[in-house]
Amino acid sequence: MTGPRVDSYQLHLVNAKGSIIGSETIFLNSDYPSQHLTAVEAAAVDEKAVLAILHEQLDFLGMTPSRWKATTGGVVRDNTKAIEVDVSTPDVETTNRTINRLVPSVSRAVHEISAKTGAQIAIFRLRVIDASNKVLIDYILDLETGTEVWSVERGVDANWYPKPAPTRARPTPTS
Repeated sequence: MTGPRVDSYQLHLVNAKGSIIGSETIFLNSDYPSQHLTAVEAAAVDEKAVLAILHEQLDFLGMTPSRWKATTGGVVRDNTKAIEVDVSTPDVETTNRTINRLVPSVSRAVHEISAKTGAQIAIFRLRVIDASNKVLIDYILDLETGTEVWSVERGVDANWYPKPAPTRARPTPTS
């Protein structure tokens, strides 16, 4: 990359009235794996082919894909793709029976498919939507930076992600 080095940036949260309601400074550090961006080669397959491959190879563990979308360009570089998949589930209980296997399985498969096919998937988004059209899980995998972000509706038992070790109870003071 060329140009001036960026060591930090500020993120401001602005409400509808234009007032800053939150602010954060993010410092960049080349020691962080998530900040190691690499240039990608030209995609070997187009959007239609990528969707066909994903449709054939991804296992949604009984949930039904209801929407597939691929976008090329404007993601990270012109030759990378953003993929969005919505899957339908009847309710939270059904989701809870499969979600902790589904997310890691889909994540691994998308990484493998992108690498093996030359699809150049930069972003993969999976939304799990119930029968009342409520988004239960909104999961985004960024293959460029190696990061994942998600939001989970109340009642969804999402335990696929690492958690900190339990803390010990503090000793009770004696008098």
